[in-house]
Amino acid sequence: MKIYLTNNGFDTHRRYFAGFLVLLGALLLGAMIPHLSQPFNDNTSSSEPLEVRSAWGHDSGTIEIESLDNWTYYVNTYEWCYIEDGKYVIENCTIDGGHIFILVSNRSFIIRNCIIDNPDGVGLAITCSNGTIKNNTISYVYTYGIYVDAMFSNVENISIIENNITYSTDVNDFGILIHSSTYSIDNILVQNNTIVSMSSSGIYIRGEIANMIETLTIFNNTVNDTNIGVYAYCDSSLNVSYNTINKGVIVIDQCPNATITQNRLFNKSTIYLDDSQGTGWAHDVRIVNASNTIDGKPVLIFENRTGLSAEDIGDSKQIILINCTDSVFHRINIPVYCYCCKNITISDNILDGYLYGLKVAGSTDETYQPSYKNALINNSISKSLMAGISITFSNKTLIKNNYIFESENRAAILLDSNNSWVISNSFFNSETGFLILSSSTNNTFYLNYFYDNSAHVEDNGFNNHWNYSGIGNYWDDYAGEDIDDDGIGNTNTPYNINGDANSKDSFPLWENQPPSIFLDVPLNDTYGASGFSINATVLEKTDWKLEPVSAVDTVLAEIDGTENVSLQYYSGDLWINDTYSFSDGSHTIKIYATDTFGNMNSSELLTF
Repeated sequence: MKIYLTNNGFDTHRRYFAGFLVLLGALLLGAMIPHLSQPFNDNTSSSEPLEVRSAWGHDSGTIEIESLDNWTYYVNTYEWCYIEDGKYVIENCTIDGGHIFILVSNRSFIIRNCIIDNPDGVGLAITCSNGTIKNNTISYVYTYGIYVDAMFSNVENISIIENNITYSTDVNDFGILIHSSTYSIDNILVQNNTIVSMSSSGIYIRGEIANMIETLTIFNNTVNDTNIGVYAYCDSSLNVSYNTINKGVIVIDQCPNATITQNRLFNKSTIYLDDSQGTGWAHDVRIVNASNTIDGKPVLIFENRTGLSAEDIGDSKQIILINCTDSVFHRINIPVYCYCCKNITISDNILDGYLYGLKVAGSTDETYQPSYKNALINNSISKSLMAGISITFSNKTLIKNNYIFESENRAAILLDSNNSWVISNSFFNSETGFLILSSSTNNTFYLNYFYDNSAHVEDNGFNNHWNYSGIGNYWDDYAGEDIDDDGIGNTNTPYNINGDANSKDSFPLWENQPPSIFLDVPLNDTYGASGFSINATVLEKTDWKLEPVSAVDTVLAEIDGTENVSLQYYSGDLWINDTYSFSDGSHTIKIYATDTFGNMNSSELLTF
């Protein structure tokens, strides 16, 4: 499942918002009013769940409050809608294939103990104030389970409590979505809800304009098996605390007044501060150090520190650096996210299955320390949800000798970053190998290996260099030839790079050297009946006289010219077969080896 990035970070899913605005606008104009005269039969006691059928002419049933007259109608007609302590109440309804929309209300209202299965879009939508949504069950969500939006007026005092929202049916579904599309939102409580298996986000908060969401609390919710557990984009008094996120992350985007504390995360979940706009807001967020945990181990925050190393992190599962300098993190094998840091080296780590593996972010605000001369070296990063490496608003970053593969979106991202050196990395088996976004300039790429990606590179920057001193990069779909056999593609056929920059690699690397094979056992000798292993040393070579990025793929032994047996990798450059038994008598053997580029070689025929 993929979550798609725009140039500014996470997809805002405007196509869903726009569609829903049109739908609710139609309701307010009275598109559904003619159906009010068609009540459904109700012979069930009010103490048991009631099934809404053909309430407004829909076979699957819906409840839609688009005017104050609708409240009066429902209260006077159905036992499941009444007034309690001066509040409208809807409870104990079962809806299959429909929804509940509360668009207006002149009283406080409560929606509780309702079941909505297979909603026809949004399960439960609120666009007015003073409501409590409690102990409802919404299953097989299509778009949004519970949706609150200030699209027609200010919305305040909404409590979403103890609801169960499970299973999505589309590629971009949300459990609970709070959205200030036009007007402001204030005093929203999302507490004690359980959300399971949403394809996009469990709890998603978005304010389209600064200060449109004022006070919002996300407290003690449980989100399981969802790509993004909690996502918040709002300049508000946001409190995210005591939540349990199992296989999903907390993403806070442009929320300088946020407090993040006492959250329990599991299974590769992390806390991610998305500063893709370069505002430097991460300096102002309040993440209580060591109070949030991943698999029971602390998330550590270091601010204004220098000389940090692996010894400082203990058993932490994630570290966040803010305004730190001159530090080295070697073989710590946990995500490291750096904000406005300088001279940080992160090396020799193995990271698998995180939202982002490594993050380096700067700011356009000159009051903050620039992100400068950071180095990411010899890391292996796989199966990232968004990107293995993300560099934003940074200068002179070194990215060298990293292996980044099987990313669901991008292996690496460069956004508004300049003068970076990207050398001898391998980007393979990902949706996109390297994405360079606008305003990234004067970055140099050479000796990199792009293999088996859906798209190798997209360069939307300016004046980036795809070779250095006559050496470019390896592209598995390069269509040229190496005419003079020097390991460099014909300069008359450069590699054209996708993107607005119209970049070219004029010196693409050419790999046509097969492995070298040395048969160690058997030799031209006589062996006893006890048997022996077939041992061969197989060396991968490269035309570039540097560390090869190709590797030995298969090794076979041809015995007596009629039978092939496989050798298995053992260690170093040694391949063996310790299961084959030779019969008495004279035999011949020949070893064949193929590398990942399809180059094949064989040893000389040996008789023993």
